[in-house]
Amino acid sequence: MAENGALIRAWLGEGKVVVAVPDTTKFGDTRGVDREAADFIIPPNQERIVVSYQDLQTRLTGDQFLPLPVLAVQPFDLRDCERLRELVEEDRLTRVAVLVWAAGHRSLTWLNSQGAENIFTGTASDVPDMTMVEAAKMMVSELYKGIGHGRGKDVTVQLLRSFTDAGYPLDEQKWLGAFYRAGGDFGSADDLTKFIREIKKGVRHRISPVLRPNIVEILRERVPSE
Repeated sequence: MAENGALIRAWLGEGKVVVAVPDTTKFGDTRGVDREAADFIIPPNQERIVVSYQDLQTRLTGDQFLPLPVLAVQPFDLRDCERLRELVEEDRLTRVAVLVWAAGHRSLTWLNSQGAENIFTGTASDVPDMTMVEAAKMMVSELYKGIGHGRGKDVTVQLLRSFTDAGYPLDEQKWLGAFYRAGGDFGSADDLTKFIREIKKGVRHRISPVLRPNIVEILRERVPSE
């Protein structure tokens, strides 16, 4: 445990650190888990700026970015995860270390999908299957009206069926990783998860065919050869 804290501390550096937390009011409680985590990593003599995820996003507008390293403490609520995702996607954070709430939390799935570095091992996570990412891009292109209904549902369910028929695993984590890699948001990921779980249970969704029968082959051809 102490070794892990030292690795994060070294990665952040010895200068001023921004600590992003879900709630700055609760962070004032020295017995809270967020405060304990931050205190364990950042020594008392190192300057820190504590800010909520919401305030951090609100402050960085226009072409502003944050040059200081950020310690993102346990983003659990999906709204905070989405704020962090948008800040990273918009290149507003130059250096951020994320303390993940739990191994199975979506924030870790998102981080892995981006090829984030594991500070403890020094290795980057494997990016998702790129053909699945191409499929996820098609889902993301329907987000302006949502993928939980209408054409967005038609596209998403047909892609899941087609890839499953082609031998791809109907794996929630793999599809979420591809979805995040393609730019999908945490809120819309709920619809994708719902469809995956329902298909696994044998639900036959009523959809209108909107894609070609050979859509998997078409998407495979879009992936650049290594």
